[in-house]
Amino acid sequence: METFILQLLSEKGLPADLDEAVQEQLIHDLSERASNLVNKRIIESLSDEDATALEHLVDTQPENAEAFQQFIAEHVPNQQEITTRALLEFRALYLGIQA
Repeated sequence: METFILQLLSEKGLPADLDEAVQEQLIHDLSERASNLVNKRIIESLSDEDATALEHLVDTQPENAEAFQQFIAEHVPNQQEITTRALLEFRALYLGIQA
């Protein structure tokens, strides 16, 4: 994700000599936003039944990231495609261009 965000910052035209702390904060904030959009699009792709099952999983095992990832792998066969489209959407939003 960091490589993707660094590319976005470069495309946005931010100066190369940007303060390191500012750059790190931008990378962190943009990575979090991009991840949130990816997660949102993945969850939106679930059937109502699967969304309910995922909600139950998160409620009963909130710290179990492995179980969450396993659930997504089993219930979202086109996860890579959804992720790619979400990142392209994020790029377009951030750069202010049409997707």
